[in-house]
Amino acid sequence: MLQELCQLAAREKLIGDTAFEVSQIEWLIHLRPNGQMIGDFLGTHYEVEMPGIPKAGKKPKTREEVKKFVIPRQVNLESGATRSGTKPYAYFLVDKSEYVFGCEPGAKAKQKPADDKMVKKHQAFIDTVRAAYDATAQPELNAVLAFLEDVHANGLPVDMPAKAKAGDFYAFVVRPSVDELVHELPAIQEYWRQQCRRVIGSNDSLNCLITGEALGEPMKVPLLSFPGVTTGIGLVSFNKPAFESYGWSSNENAPISADASQLATEAMNRLLAYSYQRQDGKVLQQRNIRITKDTIACYWAAAESGDEVADGLPAALQADPGGKAGELWRAAWRGKPPPTLDATKFYAVTLTGAQGRAIVRDWYETTVGEVQASLAEHFRQLELQPNTRPGKDKELPPQYGLRTLQECLVSSRKADDLPSKYAAELFAAAINQNILFPSSLLTLALDRMRAEVGRDDWIDSYRRDARTALIKAILIRNHKQDQLTPTMNDKNEQPGYLLGRLFACIERMQYLALDQVNANIATRYFAAASTTPRLVFNSLLKDFQGHYFKKAQRKKSGAAWAVQRHVCEIQELYGKVMDAAQGYPARFSPLQQGLFMVGYHTQRGLYLPRKDKATTATPEDSDTEETADSTNE
Repeated sequence: MLQELCQLAAREKLIGDTAFEVSQIEWLIHLRPNGQMIGDFLGTHYEVEMPGIPKAGKKPKTREEVKKFVIPRQVNLESGATRSGTKPYAYFLVDKSEYVFGCEPGAKAKQKPADDKMVKKHQAFIDTVRAAYDATAQPELNAVLAFLEDVHANGLPVDMPAKAKAGDFYAFVVRPSVDELVHELPAIQEYWRQQCRRVIGSNDSLNCLITGEALGEPMKVPLLSFPGVTTGIGLVSFNKPAFESYGWSSNENAPISADASQLATEAMNRLLAYSYQRQDGKVLQQRNIRITKDTIACYWAAAESGDEVADGLPAALQADPGGKAGELWRAAWRGKPPPTLDATKFYAVTLTGAQGRAIVRDWYETTVGEVQASLAEHFRQLELQPNTRPGKDKELPPQYGLRTLQECLVSSRKADDLPSKYAAELFAAAINQNILFPSSLLTLALDRMRAEVGRDDWIDSYRRDARTALIKAILIRNHKQDQLTPTMNDKNEQPGYLLGRLFACIERMQYLALDQVNANIATRYFAAASTTPRLVFNSLLKDFQGHYFKKAQRKKSGAAWAVQRHVCEIQELYGKVMDAAQGYPARFSPLQQGLFMVGYHTQRGLYLPRKDKATTATPEDSDTEETADSTNE
């Protein structure tokens, strides 16, 4: 994976100068040549319009962005130093408030470093500036040094900005130069290049795992900027004795050269970023999908020929017709693979940011064409005629996207609340048809189906459709139930499928007899019928024969044809159940429970109103349509 990341960094020219990187700087400190601060902190924040069409009469929505600059690469050149240990190291000329001032955000004027730990961090920052001044004699560095020493002795000259955050970066400008930051001055940049070229120690017995070349003492791999995490996290790190083995210490367990580690880390930061800007100012296309609040899937093609497909992958996975999904991706929503498979290599990695580390959940190596074919197969397996009608002047999405599937598995209806393990496995199954869905995902979907069966709001109906589609896909891929089709299949004689259809028929007959009731048979018996059918179906059929049928006939003379049709369906299904299962099974396996859900869904779909009625699929609508049909008959 690290080798491919290095190749990505080289292909996209992510690092023009390995001694520097692109990062946002939230606050600028303007100084006079004598080190006195001019005015207050100057923020680099600006507003940008959010994508989308604003509502009539309202201003477009905006979000706050922060200006980005080319800054000295944030690496540790001091052996044994850490950012949080007893020997802290500071970044060069651009850092957080605890290093620049020795204070947390919110500090007031005249406030000094609060404790010994802050004093050490602040002193480490001063030392880096002093070392640079001693080597270059740049007057701008002398001004910065004078300012820092005054802060160290007398505290802050002004209050810190009220909106400053813990992860904000601070940099310096020395007047009269207002167009260049101190770290952008040519002499200072050359000094930093020389520092980054230093070789720490020597160990000819070690070779870089990425390049294969001999290297000195292995450098610590720079930290990643993980979205939502205020501090950097390590992709490769060995920071405790428990992680050291076979006599190796520190990162000798994973020897990586400084240049290779910078390339790999920069490539990973590029993939993790929602908007990545190169040193030359060009903004690159997003290459990640946020799966949950702490888990992100990153992906890329090995050559430029696969970039167009990669551009459309997020919209394709989310079934977003307004996104950048091209025609090939739109064909995938219909279950159609591309006519020819692009052999360009394609890579994907799923990362979770937790406990100071980047946890690699999955790593995939495939081709662009295989990803397209896999996603087409994924959507083919999900294909299910919805029982939910679109709202007025609206259309249903063309498929069930990744976040929709996540939302239908949790009670909160929030995709981020699905455990990261399940979310990552859903992503994996979507882009690789050879990966099975986890068996526990079927159980989770079945439990949620039984818990929400009595809900009939529009969103509940749509979630139920999506959940049934996912159950269908799991049964096809994991259990080879290829006879499951998007609509009702008369030839499917699996006991679970037949009893699901039978339950829908009895539920329908109850409605014809009693109209809407507070607790129908689905609310009362669905859970038991789908797990232990023998306990409930005998009672349900007795109610049908002795009560529902007769009352339905007496109640609506115009619906006589519809009532008789349901009677025939119930009798036919009952006969098939007796032939296929020799009676009602005592207990259903998860497989048969899933078949029950799909059978129930497809049978209910037969009772929906005509497609030209732009309304939610409710029992009232079904009855109106069916009564009209029977009257015309």
